Amino acid sequence: MRTIVGFCGGKWGEPGVGKTTAAGFLVERGFHLVSFSTPIEKIARTQCGWDGDRGKPGKDILDGVCRSGRQVTEDYWLNLAIKLIPKDAETLVFDDVYFLNEYHFIKSQGGFIVEILRPPVPKADLLFDPDGVVFNKGDLSNFQEAITLTLKGLGVALAGS
Repeated sequence: MRTIVGFCGGKWGEPGVGKTTAAGFLVERGFHLVSFSTPIEKIARTQCGWDGDRGKPGKDILDGVCRSGRQVTEDYWLNLAIKLIPKDAETLVFDDVYFLNEYHFIKSQGGFIVEILRPPVPKADLLFDPDGVVFNKGDLSNFQEAITLTLKGLGVALAGS
């Protein structure tokens, strides 16, 4: 059975709480990174000329692409992201869980959702209850220790920790 961890927190498309940093910490311990936003970003680049800038114009492009796909079907982006998962990957980490269908996918696979909070970044209005919460106070080693302890409490052991 796979081990799956999804990180959530902060507003959609807003950087700063540490989801990607947390995911990178797990990647260093053998997890395979999957981002639900990867297909959105690819379409934004190829079809909308998005240059990767996440400022206001770039965020507007990403929001528009995201909404367009979700109008086709709620699972449009989820289904594309799932196709990016290697069949042999035993440990997965998602660095961008925002929507209820993403939560349900991870939970249906026996995975865990961990919310990251980092004041003064506003807390996200989550549509689901996370399995754990990690406070990111800006110190990398303390943040990594908090991730390790939270995941250990959920029954997820990390290599190299």
